[in-house]
Amino acid sequence: LLYVCYFLFGARAAAGSGTQPGSARAGLLAAGGMTAAGLALAACFAAVDLLPLLDLTRHAPAVGSLATLGPTYWSTGWYDFLTMVLSQPLGSLGMAKYHLYPTYPGTMPYVASLYLGPPVLTLAAVGLARSTWKERWFWLGCCLVALLVSAGQFGGIVPLLARLSPDFLVFRFPVKITVFLLFGLCACAAEGWRAASMGGGRETVLSFFRGVWLAVSILGIVLLTLPGPSYVGLLTWFGFPSADELVGDRYRLFPIDLLVAGLSGQLICLLSMRHTANQFSLVPRRVLILLVTAGLLMMNGARHLWRTVDSSFWDVGSEVAQWLRFKAGQDMSEFRVLSLLPDPPLAPLAVANLSEEELDPSFMQYLRCILKPNSSMDFGIQLSNGVSTIPSWIPYFITTGPLARSTLTPQVKHPAGKSDLPLQKWCQSSATRFVITSIREAAPDGTARELPPLDSALFKLVREDPALNIRIFEVPSPRPRWSLVRQARKVKDGDSALMIINRCDTTGYDPNREVLIRDPHWQADEPAARAPAEAGEGSPGFVRLVLQANERLVFNVENAAPAYLVVADSFDPGWEARDNGVPTRVYLADGLMRAVRLDPGTHEVVFSYKPRSLFWGEVISKSTLLLIAGIMIATALWRRLR
Repeated sequence: LLYVCYFLFGARAAAGSGTQPGSARAGLLAAGGMTAAGLALAACFAAVDLLPLLDLTRHAPAVGSLATLGPTYWSTGWYDFLTMVLSQPLGSLGMAKYHLYPTYPGTMPYVASLYLGPPVLTLAAVGLARSTWKERWFWLGCCLVALLVSAGQFGGIVPLLARLSPDFLVFRFPVKITVFLLFGLCACAAEGWRAASMGGGRETVLSFFRGVWLAVSILGIVLLTLPGPSYVGLLTWFGFPSADELVGDRYRLFPIDLLVAGLSGQLICLLSMRHTANQFSLVPRRVLILLVTAGLLMMNGARHLWRTVDSSFWDVGSEVAQWLRFKAGQDMSEFRVLSLLPDPPLAPLAVANLSEEELDPSFMQYLRCILKPNSSMDFGIQLSNGVSTIPSWIPYFITTGPLARSTLTPQVKHPAGKSDLPLQKWCQSSATRFVITSIREAAPDGTARELPPLDSALFKLVREDPALNIRIFEVPSPRPRWSLVRQARKVKDGDSALMIINRCDTTGYDPNREVLIRDPHWQADEPAARAPAEAGEGSPGFVRLVLQANERLVFNVENAAPAYLVVADSFDPGWEARDNGVPTRVYLADGLMRAVRLDPGTHEVVFSYKPRSLFWGEVISKSTLLLIAGIMIATALWRRLR
């Protein structure tokens, strides 16, 4: 969308500037050519991401709607938004939270953070003040639109889009759109840097910013002379969090931060003024501006970014993880845990009643304790909705398939009727031994409502903890994470397999007796496609895991009859398999997993992840990077020679 807007802006400018016949057409072609070239370079540079993503999408199950994932919402308050967009040029005051939640959208030190804000904003203003810069209105418009979109509910645009197309809005945090706001500021700052290094910026703009940064410096000096409680009280008087909530060193270095911001802004203004052009030659002044900006970037990293992870945060373990280990009595890598906790989860009363300063770390520790969102990796737990190949389409299937029929979603109607049987069969097929659900969840009106438990005839309730707001159910007879299955039912594609699982109350699907195998040569009139054969007598053999890594699995298998080795991990076209050194086909099993067919005998089966899309994506991306560097060097040399 940004490229399309850029092309329209360039085409309008070209059409309006033509004075000779055919010049407007030539300008239009030039604008289109440059936009297409930029888009092509960007797409090629991103090939390392795009090609694997397209490959995964091509093999993904059909999802009727993404609306079940929840609409776009703005999850925090007006203060967080103003902190992110307006006060970030002077730094976020909640910097002490960096070490607790590195991805919290309101506290990450982006380009317009405390130390980088002065040079970026000053140079951006210099760039926008250049009347000869034709693109200034385009980038200013980008900044304004990004500002409105990132405001979420408060900007007016996101609610309108939510009404027009709910499925389109899959981003949970509109505030992350501020990256486009900061991108626009960077583009304006680049033009300002070019103007300042070539001949100085506009004196009126720079004089105004000199006054602003002088005031910031004076404020920093004044706060340094005041005792801590005094300036904290002053900030409270201006509407910031009260002194009772300011624990630790949250504002301790704030005066020094203001002083650094003010002095750096003053220095950038001095280097950008015309009367300093005679004091420096062209190259040294450019170098000085870049050195100041780079030095502030390093200070920003040393001051804040290195603290993104505080080791003390990980000292508290997960009581739920320890309990699951003890209850399972087997290695955590041999089974899965399905977390059906809502997002965001409801804070338990023990956490919700804490003070604001204690709430954030306590809630984060609570999430780690209940293994959400990704803390299962810290404890070696395999989640049913998180697998070795990322991204996984399993969450979409759970949301739009078994969960839609489950009694856990009483507000959702389903044409096949409500039943927990599909969820049980899916858990059995995916080696899921435990299911975690909430006791209470947040209702649309903001209150808490009770959630019904899973069907006791299909799931065994093994723990109910109101303090943690969780129920843990045990799945009866789950299929091992790697197992031999003798009977196979052929299906046309992955979607057909998922439909059979979701309608298991009528299709008779049983993961402990059969596996659903996608066969490209499947014909609808084949008897095997409609019903499985009778199960053979006795066990088909045994499987022993020899090696387990993210991109490699090795098994020793001995089977007395033909069988499928089923691995309850996500299928991906990049997975290859060898049976005793001979390449063999990897089948799509049960709609989302993978399997290989083995004849009777002894086998060493090796799974390896070698996606061609990733290989060619790396080749294209790195080649494009070299091409872009060559274009930049050639352009600089051509301008100098001209």
